[in-house]
Amino acid sequence: MVKNFPLTKSSRIAWWEKNKDLLKSQYNLPPEYNDTFMIFIVNFGNGYKVMPRSARGSDLLCFDDIKIEANCVDKDLLITIGRGTGGDMFFR
Repeated sequence: MVKNFPLTKSSRIAWWEKNKDLLKSQYNLPPEYNDTFMIFIVNFGNGYKVMPRSARGSDLLCFDDIKIEANCVDKDLLITIGRGTGGDMFFR
């Protein structure tokens, strides 16, 4: 999850190139540079929310490892970063 993520695809890819070593050292993302992987960057937006009693009409991503009631964020996918089986990087 990020706040104030770059707006264009090219600037988002540049953000990845600039921050990939930091993400690897602090969060072990991706787990292994030689393996296939997919990382989903989601907009943190207005922060965590409580899952409504009726999930109808909401599209939230919730985290069970956050042990407070407000443990969900809106599913606002900004970019998917990955490496395929052929070793090629992709950005969607």
